[in-house]
Amino acid sequence: LHEALTGHPGIAALTLAHQPATRGVLRMAENLLGLLLAGGVDPQSAAWGCDTLNLLVTATAAEEDARRGPTVTSSDLERRADEIHRMFAGLPADSFPLLTTYATEMVAGDGRERFRFAVDVVIDGVLARTART
Repeated sequence: LHEALTGHPGIAALTLAHQPATRGVLRMAENLLGLLLAGGVDPQSAAWGCDTLNLLVTATAAEEDARRGPTVTSSDLERRADEIHRMFAGLPADSFPLLTTYATEMVAGDGRERFRFAVDVVIDGVLARTART
């Protein structure tokens, strides 16, 4: 889904505004819910996990669209990351001690790495929630 949304700029933002209910989208939700349930996730956590994963995928794709723009190159993305790093590192350390210390970590990774991290965090959280119930 992420690749499909990022492959068609503007679609992700549209789906954030209007929840799509096409047969394909519903089939994807059905399959994702089935995978979570088959993995032993309790029904409520599976339902909310399905919704959260869908929102994560869509929001990430919309953010990539906004960053990418029609003519953005990889060097443009690196330049933006450098600007953000300089902004974090240049903050007053007495007011923002963590952002200044961890400026490098705040901007590390490309979009794919950060997306995979976010998916892992959601899945780990859904599984941890299921283990507690």
